[in-house]
Formats: sequence, structure tokens, C-alpha cells
Amino acid sequence: MSDGCSCTLTRTLDTPAATVHRAWTTPGGTEVPLTGSCLDVHENRLLVVGVDVPGRAEPSVMAVELDEDGPATRIELRQTCDTAEERDMAEQGSTMLLDSLTRFLAEGPTG
Repeated sequence: MSDGCSCTLTRTLDTPAATVHRAWTTPGGTEVPLTGSCLDVHENRLLVVGVDVPGRAEPSVMAVELDEDGPATRIELRQTCDTAEERDMAEQGSTMLLDSLTRFLAEGPTG
């Protein structure tokens, strides 16, 4: 068993990496109930965010890595966690983020 807890989710979308990156950074009116700050950005490849977690002094680091494979993009989302409970919450939240992203890219921006 690894020391510490972390959450890793992957998903492949039939969308170019540039479009996926744009959706993460400029979601066209879609609101996400998270606060934090960008720690590192490599356009169309990597987005590292410090996510504020209630009751935690330091932000939880979430990395979104994009790997383009032809017209598709593989997303790997990793988040550091202190406890198994925090990992479960991160996994649930990350799954919701990926579901929202998938829906947004399939339907396009509203309005």
C-alpha cells in the first residue's frame, strides 16, 4: 500500500486536447463549486490546481494531464489527499467534474 492517499481517474474523450484545455480553463458559463488557484499551466498538456478543502490548511493539489491521441484526448486527473475519507470525496468530486466536462463537450456551451 502506498503512503498517503491519492485519487487518480482517467477518461478518454473524442475531442482534441486544445478543445479540452479550453473547456477546463474557460468553461463558457458552467459554474463549478470549487475554489483554488492555478499552480502550473502547460497549454493543451497540463493544468495543476490548488483546490481549497474545508478544514484543511493547505490546498489539495489536483493535476489534469492531457494526452492527445489523434482526434481523441486521454485525461488523467490526479489529486493528493491526507485521508481515505478525503480521497473518497476527491474521487466523487473528480468524477462529477469529468462527467460535467464530457457533457459540456458533447452539448457545447449553452446560450
